[in-house]
Amino acid sequence: MKIFRGIILASLICLWAPAVSPQELTGADLAEFCAAPVESHGMEICRLYTQWVLSGVAIGAMLTKKKTLCLPKGVTWNQLAAKWTEYLGGHPEKWEQNGMIMVSQALAQAFPCAKKK
Repeated sequence: MKIFRGIILASLICLWAPAVSPQELTGADLAEFCAAPVESHGMEICRLYTQWVLSGVAIGAMLTKKKTLCLPKGVTWNQLAAKWTEYLGGHPEKWEQNGMIMVSQALAQAFPCAKKK
């Protein structure tokens, strides 16, 4: 299912802007998608992009053996997207930042890992 969703994300992004790769999207670009109604094409891109970024974060955590964020059990893709769009609203200086970096930072701030004692 995740592979299928990833393929859909790649296809949707290609249809949206053939000259733009997911790595080139800014926080402002993503916020526009995420402002769309819940069951819309834009919101699906928002959810899938969030999933794509989290996959990269997970791979990075495996390679470096460092967790940058810890998601609570049962959190939904809509909740994750809401967290980083909320973060973006409070940080207009990050609107033109790379979307992957901005989403990673926002989710790491929203869902920090508990410090080991």
